[in-house]
Formats: sequence, structure tokens, C-alpha cells
Amino acid sequence: MKAASKVAITALSSILLLGFSMNLTAEAAPSRASSDIALKTAAAKPKAISEGERLEKEEKDKINKLMKENPDDTYMLYVSNELKKEKGGREVFLMGGSPPTFDTYEAYLKRASTLKEAVLQQPIDLPEGYTLSKANIYFVFTPKDFAAVKAEAKKLGKQIYSKKMNVTKSHHIALTYTK
Repeated sequence: MKAASKVAITALSSILLLGFSMNLTAEAAPSRASSDIALKTAAAKPKAISEGERLEKEEKDKINKLMKENPDDTYMLYVSNELKKEKGGREVFLMGGSPPTFDTYEAYLKRASTLKEAVLQQPIDLPEGYTLSKANIYFVFTPKDFAAVKAEAKKLGKQIYSKKMNVTKSHHIALTYTK
């Protein structure tokens, strides 16, 4: 193929591609009038929430308020599928902060003493100059824990139920020392 033919084919291909892409952007952009109508309609009709959604929101708000007072607490929230719009989803949710983090060994030991298991102690032969910079206690909740909360809610006849979890076992403890 001659160079002139290659240039002509490339130029025509570029023009076609440019024209095609301009057509796509014109089709993709909504008209101003239709988007204005959609916004006005959405603003005119406030979304009605169901009784179940309202009760769930109230319970979550209550838990969030409690967690502001005690950020290390963990709660399980049961919401019956009967109250949800989307049936068949998860009924028990975990609500809580991140794993407790401690800056001092004394603060860590105070929380670790509530666990019903052996916990990490500060090494006796800790090299000179090293101090604890961070301690974390990680907790894991099993499907058994979720099932127990669900069973408790059903036993009490409640469709929305929350329970503070008193953690007595850790999954993992990490002590970080720095020089």
C-alpha cells in the first residue's frame, strides 16, 4: 500500500471515530428540562419510610448515642426480615467501633484483665529503651453469637432487638514496642 493511501485511510477513520464519539456524548447527556423535572418531582414527594425502617433507625440512633459515651462497646442488632423491604438479607448486624487500642501498658492491662483467658504480659527481659507504643485487642464474633442474639430476640417476641456484647475472649492481642 502506498503512503498516500495509508494517510487517507487514517484520516477517514479518525473523522468517523470523532463523529461517532461526538454522537455518543450528545446521546448520553440528559436534556436540561428532563433533569429539572426529575429534581422537582423528587423534592415534591418526600420518600415515605416504612414503620420497620423507622424502628430500625431509632434503634441504631440509640446504639450510636450509647457508643458515643463508651466507644469501645460492641452491640449486636437484630432486625426481623418481616420488617425489611428486602427479604432474606442478614438479620443480625454488628455495631461497634474498631478494636480497642491502648497507649499505655496499664490501660491495656486494665482492659485485658476483664478477659477470661491468659493475656500477653510485658516481657521481663525487655531491652532497655523499649516502651509500649500500642496495644490492640481484637475480638471475633462467630455465627453462633449471631444465632444466639436472634434466638433471644425471638424468645422475647421482638422484631427489633439490640444487645451489648460483653466480650470475654479475644481473637488476637498485639503489643507493639518501639525504641
